[in-house]
Amino acid sequence: MKYVPLLSLLFFFILSFSSCQKYEEGPGFTLRTKKARITGDWKLTRVVDEDFNGSSPNEQLRWYIYKDGSIEIEQFGGSWGGNISVTGSWEFLDEKETLSLSMQGEYFSGDYKILRLTMNDLWILVETPSGNFQYRFTKDRFDW
Repeated sequence: MKYVPLLSLLFFFILSFSSCQKYEEGPGFTLRTKKARITGDWKLTRVVDEDFNGSSPNEQLRWYIYKDGSIEIEQFGGSWGGNISVTGSWEFLDEKETLSLSMQGEYFSGDYKILRLTMNDLWILVETPSGNFQYRFTKDRFDW
């Protein structure tokens, strides 16, 4: 009988952590802060449309997100054959469920809903006039 309060408390904590997942796609629980998870070198590895059809991107897109709130974005290739390199700043909005980018120039500025944020995965929702897409990034620690 003396274990009932302890078991009740343990059950309450397990239920609390399992029901309050921050992002739609996870993770369910982590000890790392969101800022620690989002900083790093990210490479776009997959684009998924509204029907969940995935494809490899036609271009190389890299995001370098720094702890001090700055960001560098480089895009090579694509259907137009051009290269883009821009800098700016980033911040979390909406209780850290949205990533807001303020870039120099017209490219990439905007607010992006975060769908998944782990140490190795960053999935964001990109809304365009032609539809919504998930951009799935993988952390890339190597020079390219």
